[in-house]
Amino acid sequence: MYRNSIYLLIIAVFLASCAGNKLRIKKTNFEQEVLRAQNLVFTFNKELLNDSSRINKWDSIGYLRFEPAIPGKFMWTGKSELTFSPSGLMAPASNYKAFLNNELLRFVKKDYNVDKDPIAFHTPYLSIEGVNSYWALGSDPAARVEVRLQLTFNNPVSPSIVKGLLKIQVRGKDVPFNLLSQSEGDIVEISISYDVLLPDETAEGKVSIGKGMVCQGGNSATTTELEHSFMIPSKDKLEISEITTGFDKGKGIISVFTTQPVLAQGLSGFVTTEPAVTFQAELLPNGFMITGDFIEKQAYTVKIAPALHSVFGRELGQEYIQTVTFGSLEPYVGFTEKKATYLSSKGFRNLGISIINVPSIKVSVFKIFENNIQHYLRQGKSYNYVEDNDEYHDLYGYSFDENFGKPVMSKIIQTRSLPKSGNISLLNLDLDEMQFNDSFKGIYLVKVESTDRKWLQDVQLLSLSDLGMIVKEGTDDVMVFVNSLKDASPMKGARLEFISSNNQKVYSTATDNNGVAIFKNVKQNAAGFRLSMVTAKYGNDFNFILFNNSRVETSRFDVGGKRTANLDYDVFIYGDRNLYRPGDTVHVNTIVRTLKWETVRDIPVKIRIIAPNGKEYLTQRRQLGNYGAAETTFNIPLQAMTGTYLIEVYSANNVLLASSRISVEEFIPDRIKVSAKTAKIVYQPGEAITVDLLAEN
Repeated sequence: MYRNSIYLLIIAVFLASCAGNKLRIKKTNFEQEVLRAQNLVFTFNKELLNDSSRINKWDSIGYLRFEPAIPGKFMWTGKSELTFSPSGLMAPASNYKAFLNNELLRFVKKDYNVDKDPIAFHTPYLSIEGVNSYWALGSDPAARVEVRLQLTFNNPVSPSIVKGLLKIQVRGKDVPFNLLSQSEGDIVEISISYDVLLPDETAEGKVSIGKGMVCQGGNSATTTELEHSFMIPSKDKLEISEITTGFDKGKGIISVFTTQPVLAQGLSGFVTTEPAVTFQAELLPNGFMITGDFIEKQAYTVKIAPALHSVFGRELGQEYIQTVTFGSLEPYVGFTEKKATYLSSKGFRNLGISIINVPSIKVSVFKIFENNIQHYLRQGKSYNYVEDNDEYHDLYGYSFDENFGKPVMSKIIQTRSLPKSGNISLLNLDLDEMQFNDSFKGIYLVKVESTDRKWLQDVQLLSLSDLGMIVKEGTDDVMVFVNSLKDASPMKGARLEFISSNNQKVYSTATDNNGVAIFKNVKQNAAGFRLSMVTAKYGNDFNFILFNNSRVETSRFDVGGKRTANLDYDVFIYGDRNLYRPGDTVHVNTIVRTLKWETVRDIPVKIRIIAPNGKEYLTQRRQLGNYGAAETTFNIPLQAMTGTYLIEVYSANNVLLASSRISVEEFIPDRIKVSAKTAKIVYQPGEAITVDLLAEN
């Protein structure tokens, strides 16, 4: 008995010592469900930092392991508290596990036993947030009017998957439906056929989605059936079904949902707000929305006039009044000029940033060296959006890859210290911080991110230079213009490099006094290569232009140039007008120049007039005068054929130089007679003059 007691005492002491030496998570800032965009804070039962200098500094050491993986960074916010900030949104409707790693012991001199049991959590599971029903014009010509349902989910879904699990009932009976939405999103629109039996009739319905539904990017299927009720509104009335508020990149939005589509004509005049706000109105399939500078946590009274009309001719009938309140703005950080690339180095060098409820940002700058520009931008094109578990983030995909360049600057800025231009914060770029005068030239990536929410970030591709470049690529030659972006003055002596698509320098030259350089006979001098980029250097300045990214779409314009047909002369034909009546006299002047704009004198030309029926009407021979011009005058008889007359100019040996067209039509020109009469003929200074005008048409 005594021996057994000793054994039990030894085991108890051993277990107690193991429990006291175990490292585990004491508490977290989340329960089982977490938001897709939030920091995860873990508090441990032991102090894991001997040196407090590591507190409030981000690092990428894998203290914890997540399944599935979550990209992000860690920060010690206390000696026993660790914060994890995801670099993007976590996957929707997904189960996660967090495991402790031995890296937690890196900065402590004690050998704790790390708890192997994971912490389980999940992002919000898939659910139907609402069903909006309204009458609309049918897409099927056989059914002129149909009921449409907008199913709003809390996560993006695939319409094709929804269709396979969807069931709709009206008055307790299953009804067929047509799927209208084609692309993935959090709203799926469908249409159903419903016959109204009585005037002003409404009907109750229910939407059901069978279990096993998985949202896009999620790893958790629904275990129960999703259900949501709806009401089919009256077909004979236009009603306001709902008004919601929200923000989009700092702009307040009031969405007004109606039971029938409304007309766009005069829409803005039917809506007022108190307090008054200037807004823009935009149609929705089932209503409209207004966008303006609404203020967070502010209440507004929305008034909609009774004259609001639907596409079916129904009126709202009475004034609709509702008070709405805007909540807090969601935090946001992003550059305002998403597509801009070039910024003058001699200007103010400010980048516009939209910052909402973010107290501090980290600004990082990365330089891409000039010899890596093409390859980096080609790679970057496939990463215009960062994909994380089928979720796309508007980060434009530019990463700080040191295989292509190097970091040049990083600093923390308090957003309240940034100057403002309206609602836009201005980030000023310092040339020394950007290492602008460094001998290794290139372009920049400027990244701004929230210091405590790593998923709030944006990256801007930037070429910081005062060298403005225009490249005109012809059949044989490439012409480059280089001017200052600050004052448009030509940049004489700028060094140009013509780069091929496989990144080879095929030609180098310098601009002339006009800031122009020409690469002639490209096909011959760069045989086997295809030009794709031109770079320019002037002193410490550098700029580039990539053909694929900067090409101007010219299909809408006549850019073919003048066709000289291997002639030595350029001929211009013009008249006093291009429309005449029978009986008028036509005056035509012909000017002849060489292709270098030199005056041509004392040579004969033949001017031929072709009637609308294709027969020759008149031929005249003229001699060019001292100014290289010859005038032709001819009359159009009253009985002349109407239509288009062709004027052709030939050389003495019958080579066609140019042609022009005039029209002869029967028309009565506008005529007006104006007579003016004053009260008297002579006036003294300071007197008022009264004039009676009479216009007669």
